[in-house]
Amino acid sequence: MDCHCICTAIAEYYKNKSQKEKETPKYWFATASLKVDFLKPTPINKPVQLRATIKEMHKKKAVVTCSLYSGGEECARCELIGVRVPANAGIYVSAHPDIILKQTDTLGL
Repeated sequence: MDCHCICTAIAEYYKNKSQKEKETPKYWFATASLKVDFLKPTPINKPVQLRATIKEMHKKKAVVTCSLYSGGEECARCELIGVRVPANAGIYVSAHPDIILKQTDTLGL
């Protein structure tokens, strides 16, 4: 849900930007706050669907809501506050299980 909300915020931010700005983004969003309500157990043997909506969009902050559905039933919902950060903020995410997050720079907020 976190990633889905952040990607929704990024997509909204760049929606009306030029093609060049979209291809070489100067900004991303990072999670500042995430509140999750677990409504019912989510089956692990069924597909899930995520639906995110922009609640508020500001110059440096986005508020995004998201619901997780399985079998047509809402199993969890969240509200995320994302803050805009420079794309070159020195944050790297790796698929390697031993390297989760490496920060080599300040965020410059």
